Amino acid sequence: MIADRRLASEWRVVLVVPAHNALPSTAQLDALIGTTLTRHISIVLPDTGQAHDWAQGLVSDVELDVQCVLPAEIHDGGLWSQVLRCQTFSDELLIYVLAGSRVPIHWDARLVAAHQRSGKQAVVSPMGVRHPFLSAFTTASHTPGLTADAVDQWLNDYSDGRELPVPVVSPSCFLISTALAELLYVDSDELLAAAVRAVGGETVMSTQLYVDDSRAVPQVVVEQTPVAYREAFQEQSMLGGLRHALTELSSRGEIPGQLRGCLPVQLHVGHSWGGGLARWMEDYTVADNAHHHLILRSIGDLGGFGRSIGLYAGAQSPNPIRVWKFSEPVLSIHGGNLEYRAILGDIIAQYRVESIVVSSLIGHSLDLLRTGLPTTLVLHEFFPFCPALYATFDSPCRSCDAERLTQCMQHNPKNEFFKHEPVAHWLNIREAFLNLLLERKPTLVAPNQSVVDRYTELEPRLKSLPLHVVPHGLDPVLSRALSAVRSGRVDRVRDRLQLVMLGRLTREKGGELLLSMLPALRDIADIYLLGTGESGGAFEGVPGVEVVRSYSREELPGLLARVQPDVGLLLSTVPETFSYTLSELWAAGIPVVATRLGAFEERVEEGVTGWLADPVAEQLLARLQQLQVDRSVLRRASQALQQVLPASAADMVESYHQILPQSEGIPLQRYYRPRASYMNPYAMDSAATAPQLIVDPQMSYRMALADFLQYSATKVGNSPKVNRSLGDYCARVLRYVARAMRA
Repeated sequence: MIADRRLASEWRVVLVVPAHNALPSTAQLDALIGTTLTRHISIVLPDTGQAHDWAQGLVSDVELDVQCVLPAEIHDGGLWSQVLRCQTFSDELLIYVLAGSRVPIHWDARLVAAHQRSGKQAVVSPMGVRHPFLSAFTTASHTPGLTADAVDQWLNDYSDGRELPVPVVSPSCFLISTALAELLYVDSDELLAAAVRAVGGETVMSTQLYVDDSRAVPQVVVEQTPVAYREAFQEQSMLGGLRHALTELSSRGEIPGQLRGCLPVQLHVGHSWGGGLARWMEDYTVADNAHHHLILRSIGDLGGFGRSIGLYAGAQSPNPIRVWKFSEPVLSIHGGNLEYRAILGDIIAQYRVESIVVSSLIGHSLDLLRTGLPTTLVLHEFFPFCPALYATFDSPCRSCDAERLTQCMQHNPKNEFFKHEPVAHWLNIREAFLNLLLERKPTLVAPNQSVVDRYTELEPRLKSLPLHVVPHGLDPVLSRALSAVRSGRVDRVRDRLQLVMLGRLTREKGGELLLSMLPALRDIADIYLLGTGESGGAFEGVPGVEVVRSYSREELPGLLARVQPDVGLLLSTVPETFSYTLSELWAAGIPVVATRLGAFEERVEEGVTGWLADPVAEQLLARLQQLQVDRSVLRRASQALQQVLPASAADMVESYHQILPQSEGIPLQRYYRPRASYMNPYAMDSAATAPQLIVDPQMSYRMALADFLQYSATKVGNSPKVNRSLGDYCARVLRYVARAMRA
């Protein structure tokens, strides 16, 4: 499914400083070195005393090869012909850049990639300013109002990435192979392109790289250039639109929304349900500065969990770059599917994906494990081994054969999602899934050891594979805010316990268990239910219970500081694979009473950071009544938590980097539009071009309506058909109502 072409491993950058140029300053050299991928850098200077003195005093962190070989006097239009005659380098590829040119990130690697795509006999020039054929602007006399990095970012977001034949070589920067350079002999730079073509070479321009040569004198098209060439470049529709856009943006100094590096692209795969999985993807992708991240989400409903898939520019991006609707929806998971495989192949090729991280296969296909790319499977759940997700049937399962799975599909109340496929489907999917793990050996990562233990108990064949444990980390901003809550906790004893529960109160999260405990619990405690969503409706209006249906992540520290809880309740009736809520409560210095299941049993140290009980109302109530009577144990636990520092998302990402496989060399595709953000507000392949409404069918009607109002606010606020003042007013009203509905 992937092309295995690699970027050349070596090339040399040659900075050319003719006598009429000022010798480069340390800052200018550092800027060049900082944007250049290779460490093979040479400086060619004139053979003068001043140049020799400068070379003697040169200090740099990178070993630079300095040669004072250029004649002190070079006639106009003869620089590059003279440089090529003087060159003594043995490197296969040479990139010449004129002193004073300003270059963007990894400009050299991108020229090398363009050369490899164009053929070994190609001389490659970037787009610039001062040559009419090569200019990124409508005129070669344009004065850029943006940095080279900013113009280059806009170029990557506008260009389709093609290399185009041009009848010239850039007067400021170009790549040439040593073998080709040795065949050339010209007296005039104007004849360089013709000489290259005369010996069987090509001269091309990369439309995805910009080098700012605006300090040079504008070039003119010489009379020897055929009229047909001039007319063809004037009529290039792609260049015309691109040049017009860059000229407008540069003239008004409009900085791109983000300046991206040239990083490998990692594709994260999950569902669109939200919850802890979505949060993990967001925390991971924000904390990981070693990759560009794309998110592939399945979109569907209980009738088909993969009716379509959407590709997003990031975990926080509300609008997809693109959505594919399947002709045959994925009811639960495909073992393999031609349509899905074709779409996945297109995504990998078009968006230059180098690695895949699968957080959930719900609504997807096992083809994700067959791409040939380095793939990581994060075990957030037990799907597709277990269609009930939690591997729990009355109690946590220790085995699951065909007979037990049949009983589970018919009688397990937790098996509530996938109703349309028979047991044979799940047995076949399970076997195919396990065989892929054993044969393809993706990197397997679990958030705690209990998940590893349960998986290997359910399927002993997995013991032959390495299963890594990396706990989830907290977002650093949230972690700091919660730490402030912990530091500000007031040591006071109140008549009634102050209890807090975070999150939805579904059956699996302990909603029914809490209802059964409530009459007795209200005698000893005030209860705060935060972030319940629609599931909090059953508790609203109950004396002694405060319900907050929703809160933003930023609001959580303030809520906990106001409530000052004595204890956090974690009442899950299924084994959690990690529990962000436990990490949040601990970060705020709040000990917990939790059910003795899954991650809680592994993470909570009995009597030190919290207390455990079986998921039975009487046992949980007995534990809470003990804490009501003896508050000293609560105080000791809270003090112990002052020393417990939650793992950060950055720590988590670093642990992943240490276990993920490293590929040899750099894939050539990394340097094809490597800075494309897909967030250009003026481009068609952008998630920012127009608002899109994607409704999660499992969302409550209230939340779906709030999303629709938010969507409507964006539409009316941006519509050219609506008076600006009226549009702004309507947008504010709609956003206000949307926020109120989410509250």
